[in-house]
Amino acid sequence: MEDAECSLDIGDHVHCFFCYKISCGYDKCKMTKCTECSVPLHPCKIEDHLLICPKARVRCPNLCGGCPVMLRRERIGSHLVHCCASVVVCAIQWNRRVLSNFAKRKMKRIAKGLDTVPPRPRIDPAEIDVYAAIVDQEILLETYRTSRNDRKRLTDFQNPFHPLMPLRIPLEPQQSFVDEDSSDEENLLQVTKRV
Repeated sequence: MEDAECSLDIGDHVHCFFCYKISCGYDKCKMTKCTECSVPLHPCKIEDHLLICPKARVRCPNLCGGCPVMLRRERIGSHLVHCCASVVVCAIQWNRRVLSNFAKRKMKRIAKGLDTVPPRPRIDPAEIDVYAAIVDQEILLETYRTSRNDRKRLTDFQNPFHPLMPLRIPLEPQQSFVDEDSSDEENLLQVTKRV
């Protein structure tokens, strides 16, 4: 692109703003081709075009996460699948069910401070599955510190045993706890209704 082809007068580029012709004969801003994708356009539009040009070479969107790759914009989608700095997000919402009634009662007692649990050994951060399970368990214990009515209010047909995790709204933790399991009483009432 030479300076002689493109006028410096802003008024001369009003036409360019509305022009979408591939072979435009406007002589104050003659058509040129994009250096990346060869699409013909007015030179005053090149800078804006390069921001969306599919063939333009750009940095990986995960540059701040440490990915040094430079690639064509059209290949970003396929690169992100195996990018070394991609964040893995599970689209399935967490819905864990306690394995047994005994385990559920034990977790409630620990959450309420009625039982103690031995200190956890130091966990290697590389063992992400173990670390994630412990974080999940602590979230579950946190919900057991709230009132049963609040927990029950947040359950639904698809999640009948626990509120959907992580909680969308903060719940107020109880200050004192009674050494009883309200879910056992509720289960007993359901059994007697059936009989």
